[in-house]
Amino acid sequence: MCREKLGDLDGALEAYRQSHDRFRGLAINSRALVRVLRRRGEYAACIPVMEAELNAASDTGERVAILIERA
Repeated sequence: MCREKLGDLDGALEAYRQSHDRFRGLAINSRALVRVLRRRGEYAACIPVMEAELNAASDTGERVAILIERA
């Protein structure tokens, strides 16, 4: 998060990817990774991350929120 706030999107992306890969299923990791990917303009790279988050979502409200964000 510090790297992202300091504008080091490359460093933030690497850190979030490592965290996402290590702790799959944690929504906070997926959301952080998607946020940085969007800031970098890498929209296509967001899709598999959001699909994995959607598959891991435990309730309908969470799924709806992910689908709305994805739209």
